[in-house]
Amino acid sequence: MRRLNQILKTLREFTSRPLVSLLPSAAEAPEAAEYRPIKKYILDLAHHTKPETAAEHLFRELVKDVLNAGIFSQVNIGDGFVDFVLPEVNGAVLLELKPLFHLHNETELRHTSSDLPNI
Repeated sequence: MRRLNQILKTLREFTSRPLVSLLPSAAEAPEAAEYRPIKKYILDLAHHTKPETAAEHLFRELVKDVLNAGIFSQVNIGDGFVDFVLPEVNGAVLLELKPLFHLHNETELRHTSSDLPNI
């Protein structure tokens, strides 16, 4: 339970940041030291991985570590595809995943929502 709470706390802290500096090293964000999949996520984006793909890899690790469950990806639901299906006892949870951060330039990642206009 302690590890679960630490993972969730680390994820909350990471996703609340408007940007992640890649200097001097992409792997030096405090959250990267706390939860290895966040480190991989940052490094993936720093090396120009498609933001949706990097988010998918992070999400898979979170589901495994937090929910201790398996998920299915890119599932045809009749009218199209959903990114993930999480099986449940009485059905399934359909999930559409959006990237958290993207590579803004060679020195920083920006939170995807920071590029949206304020309404």
